[in-house]
Amino acid sequence: MTTWKSHIPTAIPTPIAISCSTNQEVRVRLERLLVRLVVTPRMHGIHHSDYRNETDSNWSSLLSAWDYLHGTVRLDVPQQDIAIGVPAYQESSRVTLPKILALPFRRRRDDWARPDGTPAERTHDPASKWNLRA
Repeated sequence: MTTWKSHIPTAIPTPIAISCSTNQEVRVRLERLLVRLVVTPRMHGIHHSDYRNETDSNWSSLLSAWDYLHGTVRLDVPQQDIAIGVPAYQESSRVTLPKILALPFRRRRDDWARPDGTPAERTHDPASKWNLRA
C-alpha cells in the first residue's frame, strides 16, 4: 500500500523537470531568483547548445547548486540565441534511423565542426544582462 508520502520525491522535481525541458522563456528578474536554486529552461537550453563551449556547462538536472559548486554554470546566453543540437548532425538526412544505427561501426567524425569546417565555439560578453551571476 502506498501513501501520499511516497509520492513526494517525484511530485516536487517533476514539474520543475518538465518546465526545464520546454522552450519557455522566463522573465529575467524571476530567473535571477530561480537559477540560484533550480535549473531554469534557459540554463538547460544552454547545456544543449550547438556550441561546444556552451554544452560543456550547466550539467545539473534539478538543483543548480551543483554547477555553482563545480564552476560549470554558464548564464550569459540570451534565450533567442540558443540553438540546440550537434553541428555535424543538423541536417535531417544525416540522422535517419539506418544512419544512427550504423554510427557505432563507422569512423568517428568531428561532431563539433560546422559544415564549413570552423569550430563550434561562441565568444561571450561577461557584462551581458543575461549573465545572471551578478
